[in-house]
Amino acid sequence: MVQPEGITLDGEGNFWVSDTGQKDIKIFHHSNYSLIDSVGPKVLASKPFRMVRSVVLDVNGNLVISSDSEVRVYNSQYEFKYAFGIEGEGPGAQFLDASGLAINLEGNYVVADYFGARVSVFSPEGDCLQQFGKPGSGKVEFNYPCGVTVDNHNNIYVTEIGNNRIQVLDHSGNFIRFIGGTRGTNEGEFREPSAVVVDANGDVAVADMGNGRIQIFSNDGKFLRTVGTKGDIPEDGQMDQPRDLVIDTNGNLIVLEQKAGRIQIWG
Repeated sequence: MVQPEGITLDGEGNFWVSDTGQKDIKIFHHSNYSLIDSVGPKVLASKPFRMVRSVVLDVNGNLVISSDSEVRVYNSQYEFKYAFGIEGEGPGAQFLDASGLAINLEGNYVVADYFGARVSVFSPEGDCLQQFGKPGSGKVEFNYPCGVTVDNHNNIYVTEIGNNRIQVLDHSGNFIRFIGGTRGTNEGEFREPSAVVVDANGDVAVADMGNGRIQIFSNDGKFLRTVGTKGDIPEDGQMDQPRDLVIDTNGNLIVLEQKAGRIQIWG
């Protein structure tokens, strides 16, 4: 893989990866890790895109991808259904860089706009339901929001590369807390946090991309532990630009490394 950016799991636990550098979406088997399919060519044949950033599967089994200034939806046969979004900073479905993508508990699409410094919630049909945030470092302000996820209480977690923190909001966009906020290499500090995921117990795992590690926090933001160290030798527990991450049904941490173009599984 070349500069992969996003990873998600399907109902069987297989890994779906946006292989951004090769304009592809690859599916890997959850147990033997073999390549099941390369669906990028099928998607491109239906409706071409310049690049694919994040990839998720919605509650109806549709493939949803963020691509530059729009979000695209394909059915389970990889046929194009519809897209929403244009380049811009105005209200509604306008994006400067639709980067992070998640599905909330209602099945709506949550989109982090990296250059637009805001988070938007859309219905599966592309209707804008909510939009919040502006450039800055205060509450409900963002500086390069990159990754986004939703927990089992429908709270929204956003990683901010520019502010080196995770911002937690409720489902209506009201501020709950910050995690981090200091650039550095110590516990609880970040260098370009790129992705976040919340496990079944409410613990928060953050891809600390610039530091080559995953940091784990309690749900109230207290530092718990670190997974991995910076480097390119996975056998030594090293990570090379961890860009995205998910947690499988067994609680394993699945880490996508952008620079190395590979996946690591941590139990």
